[in-house]
Amino acid sequence: MTLTTHDVASELGVDDKTARRFLRSVVPEHESSRKWMIQETEVPKLKLLYLVQKLGTERAIQALEAA
Repeated sequence: MTLTTHDVASELGVDDKTARRFLRSVVPEHESSRKWMIQETEVPKLKLLYLVQKLGTERAIQALEAA
């Protein structure tokens, strides 16, 4: 199933603008005039990337080690 940026925003717990900004940061080659076509299977990876970006690499590693 293909998700919209709104769906991804809901999954990340952020607003739509923040989700689009995040997606552009991890997929810089995406053309701005094209719609985002995110596969549902990509959501766990996107969540992890978002947390690493938000926390910083060192703190994210510490959180993963603690879990």
